[in-house]
Amino acid sequence: MQERAHPHRALGLLALAGLASACGDDTTAVEEPPISTTVFVDQAAGPGGDGSYERPFQTVREALELDRPIEVVALAGGRYPAPPSWAFDAPLTILAHTEEPTALEAEAPAESLSWAATAVLVLRDLALASPLSFDGGELELRQLSIEPMVAPALALTGASARIFDLDVGELQSPADQPGQGDGVVVDGGSLEWTGGSMTQVPDRALVLSGAQATITSLTLASVMRAPLTVSDGSDVDASDLVIEDVSIGVFVDQATLRLDHAFVNNAATAGVMASALSTTHITASTFSDCPNGHVSVQGEGASMTVEDSVLDGSVFFGCVFASYTAGAIVFRGNQLSHCAGSAIQLSEVQDAVIEDNVIS
Repeated sequence: MQERAHPHRALGLLALAGLASACGDDTTAVEEPPISTTVFVDQAAGPGGDGSYERPFQTVREALELDRPIEVVALAGGRYPAPPSWAFDAPLTILAHTEEPTALEAEAPAESLSWAATAVLVLRDLALASPLSFDGGELELRQLSIEPMVAPALALTGASARIFDLDVGELQSPADQPGQGDGVVVDGGSLEWTGGSMTQVPDRALVLSGAQATITSLTLASVMRAPLTVSDGSDVDASDLVIEDVSIGVFVDQATLRLDHAFVNNAATAGVMASALSTTHITASTFSDCPNGHVSVQGEGASMTVEDSVLDGSVFFGCVFASYTAGAIVFRGNQLSHCAGSAIQLSEVQDAVIEDNVIS
């Protein structure tokens, strides 16, 4: 949204002012009332609105194209087509100001919203009905839901994003890519995500590539690969995650993950799988019913620490497997039960500390 100076009206001509002064006129100019920085939009409004509460615009585009600075676009209940491409260069909040369901969607069917920003964009108390890609700037999502759509629902590139209580509905694979389609993809930048769920995703739910992230209180699942995938130099703190009924719960590749108070259940291949050049630290987490093992680490330079965690139920292999790495492997203070074969299996590991574990 281009920010332009508002053309204030002149309150008098200098020549007339001078004349009035010469004649002894004492009249003082009265300031105009301030112009509101909140613009109202109601799809049920009549044509010719001015964006005021009494005469709202009909479309989001009218609000964004307004030739004066605005800070808030307030939407009444309804579904609102929005420009598929837009660049925001001033802070803006788009929100629902009624309790009626309110959704943003692209102006044309099957289009995505491809937005960019050099400022802060806030979306609040809305539903997204079209995929959103966001490039640069700052994005804040509060109390949003994402309606069923073709994946990915969100693609963030080089942005600083904050997400609070985001629930993602069922996502479908692209027509030309059956079985594929990630939920939320973050490439670079930073992410803070607290609260929400994403459980009906064709492939990976949350993909972090080269990003700094803090993730708290999420419920994740996916059909194909790991619902949480951390790669390419990402540095991630994740706590209070619930991951159930998946192939791999968490995959770490050439990245750093600190996982605390997670619950991973029924991961068919592994609860957490870490590969080369990864650093993984798991604390106070619970893994249950992962038939081929709960934690697996292998690959040159991979390191892993698992402390104060519960690993229960692995019917085909040991609960923990580490191999082919010179990285540090630490298993300390854990409870391991119902593990097939050896509870902890090490193969060609050069640096391992195994202590104070209870195995039953």
